[in-house]
Amino acid sequence: MLIDHIGGAPSIVQRAIITRAARVALHLELLDERVFCDGHGLTQHDYQHYCSWSNSLHRMLKSLGVNPPEDDHKPPALSDYLANKGAAA
Repeated sequence: MLIDHIGGAPSIVQRAIITRAARVALHLELLDERVFCDGHGLTQHDYQHYCSWSNSLHRMLKSLGVNPPEDDHKPPALSDYLANKGAAA
């Protein structure tokens, strides 16, 4: 989904960030499952890792960009096409 988010053709740097972000997100999901599904608390060690991984994931995702890139090759909406076609006639 992150590859789609950045337009479908990541650079080598973007691909590395996406791969790392996916791994960090997995670690966070596993700790979430431990807390919310299994009912275990986090140790101080787990908590420190959780905070570090959350911050790292935030920075990685931010470096990829919050908004997807503009698609200049996107076809116009049908209503826009018809409005322009009518104005030209």
